[in-house]
Amino acid sequence: MDALIYDRAEIDVINRTDKGFWQVSDLTRITEWITYLGGIFSVVVNATVHVAGDLVAFDDVLADIGAIRSGHTFPAATGFTATPTTPTKTAWTYIKANAVERILFDADLWETAREKLYKYCGTFSAGTDFQL
Repeated sequence: MDALIYDRAEIDVINRTDKGFWQVSDLTRITEWITYLGGIFSVVVNATVHVAGDLVAFDDVLADIGAIRSGHTFPAATGFTATPTTPTKTAWTYIKANAVERILFDADLWETAREKLYKYCGTFSAGTDFQL
């Protein structure tokens, strides 16, 4: 999957860089991540594949982001204080685009960190049968 983009800046908009525009490729990337994270967190999402010319239903995209957030709230101990709130669809800006992708990035980061906490010892008895 493509890397999430959450570092858009006003200069990207002014200079009309690829990051400065909201494009179908952005929606495709977000849809892939929503589908992926929805599966990991067992959250029902309505992710659809977008193509050029689609009239995008931002309500659906934002509802999916909200479902991932509410279906899996990060514990306070994670320290993800930079995770933004789910934006509204009105007055869409590069800041809101960043927020959508940052939420997905942080959800993936949380899950990756959580998985690393599990220990695997290679045996069902975890050494107790061997008096270790």
